[in-house]
Amino acid sequence: MRSTLIENSWIAIRKDPALLSKFMRIWKGSGSKKKAIVAVARILIVRLRACLISGTPYSIGTVH
Repeated sequence: MRSTLIENSWIAIRKDPALLSKFMRIWKGSGSKKKAIVAVARILIVRLRACLISGTPYSIGTVH
């Protein structure tokens, strides 16, 4: 499950500018793409959980 989430995070940063922004900020700050993509994966799973709970569709570009 973790590897699928990470793979989906790499795809998400190509499609969602808010996630790409977060990725770039963390990558520049830490110097590690691995740390940055794990942070994006966490944001992605939090967003997906919120969508499931609220019953609303996922929206691209929403900043949390």
